[in-house]
Amino acid sequence: MNNLLHVQKEIGKNKYILNLDSEIFNKLNEKSEFTELVLYYGVENQSKFLLIPFFMLFTLFLSIMEILTPQLLGFPYVMIITALIIYLNLIRENYEIPYNKIVIVLFFISFFCLSFKTLILFD
Repeated sequence: MNNLLHVQKEIGKNKYILNLDSEIFNKLNEKSEFTELVLYYGVENQSKFLLIPFFMLFTLFLSIMEILTPQLLGFPYVMIITALIIYLNLIRENYEIPYNKIVIVLFFISFFCLSFKTLILFD
């Protein structure tokens, strides 16, 4: 949020109640009796962020292939670490990932597939 806005409280996802004593609302506040303003904003994801869910689907596919092949491929292990690093960096920078819950589920399924393969190899 802009530092000029004084947020009174958050009432929902992307919905805030603002105090009209903020600098930005001084002119509006002079001519009205309002003391609060409800602000709502929407987020439109850029198409490049749709690559994250597809990247996780590809990682899941490679993880399943790792289980089905008798030899160690190794590449899915690199893919899951790379996917995790990219995902965590985007989350740390406050980007909204499309289909975030699906991405998290795909990550855990891929992780369990690779853990299963690791257990098979070291038994």
